[in-house]
Amino acid sequence: MDSLQNKRFDKVIYTVFDYGVKKLKGIDSENGLSQDRKPFSHCVCDSENGFTKIPLITCGIQQEKVKELITCHNEIKVFKATESLKDKAMEQLRNEASKLDERFRVTEDHLKQKNLEIKKLRDEKKEALAAQYAAEATLRRVHANQKNEDYVPIDSSFIATGATANIVRDYQRQISELQDEKRTLDRELARVKVSANRIANVMTNEWKDESHKVMPLRQWKEEKRIMQAEMQRLKDKLAISERRAKAESQQKEKLKVRLKALEEGAGVTTVKINGLNNKTIDLSSNAWTYKIGVQGEHQRLHLVDGLNNTKWTSTSEAPKGQALTWYKATVDAPPGDEPVGF
Repeated sequence: MDSLQNKRFDKVIYTVFDYGVKKLKGIDSENGLSQDRKPFSHCVCDSENGFTKIPLITCGIQQEKVKELITCHNEIKVFKATESLKDKAMEQLRNEASKLDERFRVTEDHLKQKNLEIKKLRDEKKEALAAQYAAEATLRRVHANQKNEDYVPIDSSFIATGATANIVRDYQRQISELQDEKRTLDRELARVKVSANRIANVMTNEWKDESHKVMPLRQWKEEKRIMQAEMQRLKDKLAISERRAKAESQQKEKLKVRLKALEEGAGVTTVKINGLNNKTIDLSSNAWTYKIGVQGEHQRLHLVDGLNNTKWTSTSEAPKGQALTWYKATVDAPPGDEPVGF
């Protein structure tokens, strides 16, 4: 049985009965027998080395051994599941380690750049200090020369020699400028040091609390990404508004052109009337809203004045046997829903 326990069994255990091979189901936890099957005489196990047929009744193996075999098989399945979970966890840890390495390299490059800037500022500070020392030495030499010349008072020497006074003022001005530049460089160096310390703290302690007031690199990237997304959204909105305004402008131009065409088409091009009095009336230059009589009389329909002034010929008075000729013209309908006459 010890040799059987050392073997690695797969997920399926078969039992061989007298009437065939069936899967083992419904094992009783107390006696190890199937609840709805007869006692079996052999057990066939599918392992990595092949099928193994184990006689139970003939070899005197008891039911406790079968239970132990099933327990071993369950433990093997648990070990396999645990191993797969461990593999997944190891893969996740490898991915996180690679991401941390990449972040560390980026931060290290940034820190190197800041170190180069600090070095450059230190060199500039040294040059400024050297220039300041040179100016102070020159000023000391000027004062020494003034003292050695028969102890002439400096005020009188300034008055006597204006060039020397100008030189001294130039030196003093240069010294003050160098001192201001030195203070500026000191402040810039302090800011660079603070930035370098913050970057170092972020690199070493990225998961600090908010009380430390150190913004992690991940948070800065997230805020930058959100800001860029907001800017892109506003740009898209502006583009949509511009397209909408352009479409409205085009629609307005189309409506203007159509209105102009309707206004121009409110009259007829060529309308001539041959009446019964052998006279021809040309209405081409007039509006087409006219009422025309038998003898050629006409009147605008939309004018109130003169409705009763026109003398219309009665149809009973019209001479017989003479035709009335009409000339038809096609025009565009005027805008609006008011009735019109022609």
